Amino acid sequence: MIATEKRQVVVPSVFAPLYEDQESDIYLITGGRYSAKTHNLKQYLAISVIGPTYFRAICTRYNFGSIRDSIKSAVEETIDQFRWRKLLDVQRDRIVNPANGNCIVFKGLKKSELQQQKGKAYQGFNVLVVEEAQEWSSELELFDWYRSFRCEHVHHRAILV
Repeated sequence: MIATEKRQVVVPSVFAPLYEDQESDIYLITGGRYSAKTHNLKQYLAISVIGPTYFRAICTRYNFGSIRDSIKSAVEETIDQFRWRKLLDVQRDRIVNPANGNCIVFKGLKKSELQQQKGKAYQGFNVLVVEEAQEWSSELELFDWYRSFRCEHVHHRAILV
């Protein structure tokens, strides 16, 4: 008999709204060093991209141009821990679930892009994840850009870390 390894997802109550709350639009993940922010965010992103619910996310930081500064490697690590890599198409700047179209795009946004595009290039996306959100110089600019995401009939959310 072959034993199969089961992995259990443990979600601290402080992060439960990411998984359970389907009505809120903005989620703040706060805490200091070693507060499990990154661990819980990468777990949430990996579970969401593999799951059946519509999930098209853009992960970014304000004014950075490289995905190497993003959470992408941490999400990949979680995907590998759950042995989901064969189910996903992991590319340089995105992770795609070919079975349902769910995806996470890791995109460095420069201030000039925000003014030019304001989300127009991201039609169909419903989740904006902003790492190091405290660096965003204008909350009005951030929310204006988030509200310009165009995806009808699905819940939109912004996750600010």
